[in-house]
Amino acid sequence: MDGTVEGGTAWLEHPDCHGQGTDAFWPDPHAYAAAVRTLHAAGVRTATHAIGDAAVRHVLDTVASLGPGAHGAHRIEHIETAPGELLPCFDELGVAASMQPPHTGYTRDDGTDEWSRRLGEDRAARAWRLRDLREAGATVTLGSDWPIAHYDVRAVLATARRPRGAAAHRPGLTPLQALEGCTSHAAAAAGRPPWPAGSHPAGVPT
Repeated sequence: MDGTVEGGTAWLEHPDCHGQGTDAFWPDPHAYAAAVRTLHAAGVRTATHAIGDAAVRHVLDTVASLGPGAHGAHRIEHIETAPGELLPCFDELGVAASMQPPHTGYTRDDGTDEWSRRLGEDRAARAWRLRDLREAGATVTLGSDWPIAHYDVRAVLATARRPRGAAAHRPGLTPLQALEGCTSHAAAAAGRPPWPAGSHPAGVPT
């Protein structure tokens, strides 16, 4: 649906500090919605790249238009900045949030990085809302976006527990939530059973 904040191509509801970010990657966002409807009718699960708040909103609105049969069938990748009113929609619509906590390490907690500067203080304060999405009831699956970040799952778990940079002020996931993000929630987002027989992580701290 969009590109990157740093490149001025994330689709934002208001322009970034350079006046960029007001256009979707899809020349006609309505054509995206039509494509998702066609894929959904054919039983195809979709994953949409949406970093900016306008992109996230458009994907959620598109899934909402599909009706209750779309619950649990679609997911959004990245969700680097999103306002609070959108968070409950993930659970209500059954849209999985697929997020990459290592990307927080490419920003700075003093706001001097390009990502934070372009967004401005208010939107940068909504960075990578992992815990907020979990507490809103969303399925939150975790990854690295390799080769953008290293695929080592230990780095994914560590930054999910303690986000860095612009997200350092936000509470991270609990140990169990982080593990679920790499296992049962990831399986749910792919339409698979959460735990193979005999593999439930008994004894993991919550």
